[in-house]
Amino acid sequence: MRATLEREVLQVLWSAAAPRTVREVLERVNAQRDRPLAYTTIMTVLRRLTDKGAVARHESGPRHRYEATARDETELAVLRLLADHGDAALAHILRLAATNPVFLRRLQSVLRTVHPAEHRACRPDPAEPARPWTDVYFGPDTPRPPAPGGNDTGDWTRWIAG
Repeated sequence: MRATLEREVLQVLWSAAAPRTVREVLERVNAQRDRPLAYTTIMTVLRRLTDKGAVARHESGPRHRYEATARDETELAVLRLLADHGDAALAHILRLAATNPVFLRRLQSVLRTVHPAEHRACRPDPAEPARPWTDVYFGPDTPRPPAPGGNDTGDWTRWIAG
């Protein structure tokens, strides 16, 4: 029941144009139900979602307003993955792209869909010889991968965008 109710609350927040109060969330959730829920139930669900990082709480006078921290369930799952596994998750994605041509094509397709203008800017010059992905990711002068938690700010997405 709790996961279903959390999903209902998140659906209300995802469809909202601005952060919502507990009362506003309650009204929208109850509009879809035969038996109305109590104010404290929605307040508890919002607190739990805030504790999980799925919802942000903003002070707005005597009331708090709540908004989702992700645009949808998929983005929320990605944020959880990154929070739980950090750079290791990104490293696995890069290894998959480097070793699996089908995965690389899917990733390139998604990048073109999500950021079409950036994809055009990242397209390599056909006159340049192809470089191994490690040179693009780590840089040609880097003798080894950057240390975990280091200050490497290189743009690893450039070699994927192809």
